[in-house]
Amino acid sequence: MSGLPSGIKADVSASTCDAFSTDSDTRSGFSPRAVLYPQTLEDLRKIVRWANDTRTPLVPVSSTGPRRRGDTVPRVKEAVVVDVSGMNRLVHADNRDRIAIIEAGVDFGSIDDLLRPHALRAFRPLMPRSGKSVIASYLDREPIINADVHWDPADPFGGTAIISGGGELTLNGSAALEGTLREQLERGHRHMVTFGPGNVDLTRVVQGSQGSLGIMGWAAVYCERLPQVEQSIFLCSDTLAPVLSAMREAVHRRICTIAFVTDAVQLAMLLGLGLEVAEKLPAWTFCATLAGYVHAPERKVAWQRADLETIAARHGTSVTTGVLEVSANDLAEKLRQSGPVCYRDLCLGAHKELFFLHPISSVGQMIETQQEHLARGVLHGRPVGTYIQPLAQGTFAHVERIMPHAPDADVESGWRALAETSLIAGAFFSRPHGVSRDLAFVRDDGSAARMISAAKTLLDPHNLMNPNRFVVQEAK
Repeated sequence: MSGLPSGIKADVSASTCDAFSTDSDTRSGFSPRAVLYPQTLEDLRKIVRWANDTRTPLVPVSSTGPRRRGDTVPRVKEAVVVDVSGMNRLVHADNRDRIAIIEAGVDFGSIDDLLRPHALRAFRPLMPRSGKSVIASYLDREPIINADVHWDPADPFGGTAIISGGGELTLNGSAALEGTLREQLERGHRHMVTFGPGNVDLTRVVQGSQGSLGIMGWAAVYCERLPQVEQSIFLCSDTLAPVLSAMREAVHRRICTIAFVTDAVQLAMLLGLGLEVAEKLPAWTFCATLAGYVHAPERKVAWQRADLETIAARHGTSVTTGVLEVSANDLAEKLRQSGPVCYRDLCLGAHKELFFLHPISSVGQMIETQQEHLARGVLHGRPVGTYIQPLAQGTFAHVERIMPHAPDADVESGWRALAETSLIAGAFFSRPHGVSRDLAFVRDDGSAARMISAAKTLLDPHNLMNPNRFVVQEAK
């Protein structure tokens, strides 16, 4: 096709291109002039090199289905979308080392089926939709719910293959060795380390960049062995402090696999029971899963259960195996499933989200400040859920507020006011999406902008990868 790289499937139809000009959060983007569909890593290199030769902006996309957060909506004219969803192979899986190599298009709707013959399953964020790319989720640092194995923001990545904005293929971490990927695997090499070569950690640099530095073609990702025994329970309380303290101790002692806290509104959404039942649910719930794998799995789960009940009593929480005739095991099973639509939209048709990092020790004060703001603001009376996920062995937390609403509801200004209040109270917006896209930088003294600019200059010298993705770039 004229003006596009040869040998790559392309679609220039108005219907296809216009579908990328907006998403559920963004109404002011540009329609790309084409959508390209690479099938191999070499196709990706060819596209990026062509873009450098022609100075064509590129917007990487790897997920399918309904999109949100704006990171795949072109913010400049004449961009070309690079849709890698067709690169969806499981390249390798190894149960001994609990690692798999997947391409960028593998999504949460298919990955567990791909891994099951190898007695593995993927680490997941909280109930992702089926079309969400696994690599895209990990690149955006969406928190995984398995608190026991989350040691570092780069988890669960191992070695990766990235095409930088300049068109160079970089093999990172333990992938940075001689030979092709197949040759490395045949000689028994396993891609289990994310940093390298040397002291360089390009994977960490690319994480969180929202497609503005390069495209990841494949990645080695850590997985979970299929447990032989698995049991889930709820620890409940009328106030937040007891369940938060119980969760902190359980995560510190590595008793749980899955561990997170929700309020009644969030739990109602997760259980799929409807918002009207929220008042019948516990005000706060610590959702915990215990698992036994290879060695004495029944005994392991038994002592974990006994210790967790002791922790519950020490912190003043009640222990139950279910609520409103839905068991904790049922919820754990739902967390392994992915539907085509985000579960948060099933209640009223749409939702707003606000997420940030915060010390667990002061999460209670943050939630209290937010609730006081909501009580006196324009969003008063609207249901707002809370999800708290411990990260890096519980050294800090991902805090998320979710407000389901009708698609035509006018809630934008009220939600931004909540974000501004959260920022003043100490919220750290490490993933600038939605209302936090500009708020993440309002207190920047210029150092963040300089670092982003330096990374851009090094990896994307012609500013072709998802340009203007961040406000500090747009202002230049």
